[in-house]
Amino acid sequence: ISKWFHTSASLFIPKSWKWAKFFSLILQINEISSEDVYMKYILICFSLLNETEMLTHLVYIRDYVYPNSRSSEFKNLLKQLPCIRHNHILRCVSDFYDPQKKIFSLFGTQFRFLPSCFHDEQWIDFFSELGLRKVPTKEVFLSFCNLVAIEKVCDIPQVSNQLLKCLFEEET
Repeated sequence: ISKWFHTSASLFIPKSWKWAKFFSLILQINEISSEDVYMKYILICFSLLNETEMLTHLVYIRDYVYPNSRSSEFKNLLKQLPCIRHNHILRCVSDFYDPQKKIFSLFGTQFRFLPSCFHDEQWIDFFSELGLRKVPTKEVFLSFCNLVAIEKVCDIPQVSNQLLKCLFEEET
């Protein structure tokens, strides 16, 4: 809270049913949803947070806010949010490739994978909704095929097999 408290000109009061009528009727203060708090205050200052704070917010968003969100604006903000540090630079989820997809790991040096703390199924599912790259583009697929054709890969049968699986796999 201290990171964005001074710039928001807002006061956050813990929810209390005892005081709810007082705040709404006398002071004319309305309750704000978690989603709105994130959109109006936290996400715009996300880059000011340290790694632990970012992770804490991402866990809360993943587990509580996002599953109940009906706002396309909130979901789009998350898709555009630089929230994962890679080589000291904050990047959006869509800048990363799914580490569980073998096709990417076979050509791994040219791809940016999620940090290992995000490799479990919960994170992969959440980040998939935010644009995690799970399927190679046509251009990337063709470049893979060209590398196999000119024998620039170590295990041609394994790589060929993965390319075939990728070709016939339907995106879910």
